[in-house]
Amino acid sequence: MTDRSEDEEAALAELLGELQDRRNRGETLGDVDAIKAAHPAFKDDIDAFFGLGEVFSDALGDAVLDRAFGDDEGRLAERFPLAERLSDTSFGSLHRLRADDGSLPRELITIDPTFPRAARARLIGSVRHAARYQTPGFLRILDQGHLESGPYLVRESMTGPSLAELVDRILESGRSLPEAESVGEGRPVDRAEQARRCAASRRHLARLGTHFRAWASILDGGHARGLVHRELNAESLGLSEIGQPLIQGIGLAWQGTGITPSMLPDWSPQWLAPETVDHKWGPVTHLADVYGLGRALADALALHRPLPPEDPEGALMHIAIGDRAFLDRLPENLPTGLRELIELATFPDPSRRLSSLADFADRLDAVVPVEAAPRGWAQRLFGR
Repeated sequence: MTDRSEDEEAALAELLGELQDRRNRGETLGDVDAIKAAHPAFKDDIDAFFGLGEVFSDALGDAVLDRAFGDDEGRLAERFPLAERLSDTSFGSLHRLRADDGSLPRELITIDPTFPRAARARLIGSVRHAARYQTPGFLRILDQGHLESGPYLVRESMTGPSLAELVDRILESGRSLPEAESVGEGRPVDRAEQARRCAASRRHLARLGTHFRAWASILDGGHARGLVHRELNAESLGLSEIGQPLIQGIGLAWQGTGITPSMLPDWSPQWLAPETVDHKWGPVTHLADVYGLGRALADALALHRPLPPEDPEGALMHIAIGDRAFLDRLPENLPTGLRELIELATFPDPSRRLSSLADFADRLDAVVPVEAAPRGWAQRLFGR
């Protein structure tokens, strides 16, 4: 990579950030050769941007890096002496950062040096874009940089249950929301029967509707900043310890990065929108999150928790052809209009989907009872 001044690096980051913001809004970027002609010093970077971003990414910024990799265990211990390794993720290692000063919970993610270079570049760019456009309700990225073996990021931790954990608590306790949010003991129940009971509970639907309206508002706020999650899952939607809905993580569209599903053993791709898997459905925009949240609502109502599939390639094939068998799991006694909302949000063809998550939230208001939000958190989160 050519050595550049700080001003040149800033100009490149601004150019690619602007291009990606336009892509996320679904705008046509124009002729690549014309863009390169207008910015001759950045021809290779522009080629890399369009090559990596043909499917979808948040932003590359100046993320196309060429670094040597080596052993950094000593560096990691020196940089983060209170790091406690928790687990491996699909793209690296997850550590908890213990803070003696009582500061907010944090997590450290180190990127595996064997992760394909194009995928690393896309992930770094997504992190930089998200850090630049911090959005209320998204768990914040607090730091990002490089160790000797590659990039790392530090982010806030989810302090309350994820959507996956809420579903588990409902099934393990035999209770519905809101009681199941804080109680995990009771009598395990049949999934389908408990889903029917929950669908008949006004309080359960009101609490679920409160959470999903908040998650929709958080994502919609991100879309206004050019930030699209694009890979929602049952672990990325969750609550704080006081019940405030939060969203964690930045999705990584795998196509075009050198990643194959077999390289991601803990990956649960079931909520991916079809356009993130197959180009025939058109470009990937904010509508991928409309699909993802609609799919999340369907699984929450059915009390279904997606697990890493035994056949990832087969799971992606079903997504690519627009299979919506998940609709068959929905309880039959849902309120009028709720199934239709899910169907509108999860059309395989993006042009037939709901146009935004603001529309999703408005329609959800019309079909499920509204619950008073926990006092104070909505004002803190949305500034009203």
